[in-house]
Amino acid sequence: MAEKVVYVRAPRRERTEKIDIGVFIDSALAAAAIAIIYFVGWPLAQKFLKGDLKLPEFKLPDIKLPTIGGGGAAPTNGGTGNGGGGGGAPSPGKVVYTSASWGPSRNPESGPSNSKFGNQDPQDKNFMASHAGAGCSFKIGGGVLTLGGDRCRAYLVGNNYNSMMEWSGMFVDGKGDFSMRLRSRHNEGGAPANRFGGYGCSIEPNGKGGFAREDYHNVHNWSTGDKWQIVSGTKGQWFKARFAVQDQGSGVTCSLWILEGNSWVLKARATDPKPNPWAHNRSLIDKYSYSWIRTNGGGKIAVKDLRITEIGPL
Repeated sequence: MAEKVVYVRAPRRERTEKIDIGVFIDSALAAAAIAIIYFVGWPLAQKFLKGDLKLPEFKLPDIKLPTIGGGGAAPTNGGTGNGGGGGGAPSPGKVVYTSASWGPSRNPESGPSNSKFGNQDPQDKNFMASHAGAGCSFKIGGGVLTLGGDRCRAYLVGNNYNSMMEWSGMFVDGKGDFSMRLRSRHNEGGAPANRFGGYGCSIEPNGKGGFAREDYHNVHNWSTGDKWQIVSGTKGQWFKARFAVQDQGSGVTCSLWILEGNSWVLKARATDPKPNPWAHNRSLIDKYSYSWIRTNGGGKIAVKDLRITEIGPL
């Protein structure tokens, strides 16, 4: 007898898995991105490749960066004597005076005897030794002038109005200062207007310096004081300097640079805002004027490679 087959349905399995909503959202976003690329990005890319699509121009704004280091004139801040900073020295022009007669072929020897108003060096008619103090000595040779004593100076004859003095200097014993002068008619006679003392710079043995105007003998009505650190002041070491006097509008500007490496660095600058009328008397100064090197305090200084040149106004 055949067996009777009975089919029994298995009980229905309950679905217990839950749908991950994060996966669903990610899938939806991916699908949307593909759709945007296909329906929007691809047509734009085709236009761009064909040159039919023009992109908007983008222009960077103008940005002015601050200048670092030298180049250009430093501000003078009116006539207060506050200056310094960057600023390349002007290029030398026509030579007014040079220390060529000091050597190097000339053997070191005592310089000319000095007097109250200057005695001429036998080998340089434009070099005049003078003194106003005691113990002055002048020694010239090997390209070097050694100047010692109190208020001892060498007048360098050569007309100078807008001009620049360049020299190498040394504090020999750390006692005497450097007192350099331009645009001077100090020793001429007559009224004060005929004997303008000129504009000077000083560098003290401690390396500090400044500027002053001498209206006539021993009368100073504008001075900055020795407020700037110009050099280290170390005795026995050479430094190279440039001192300039230039008209600037109705004023007169004094500047002092030191050579550091291969660059002239502006160490001090000040403008005399109200010079007396004869400070601007160019016809008289161009007729006859001189500069000078002087030391005060009884010490010794040395100078070499000196030249005075014409330059323009500021």
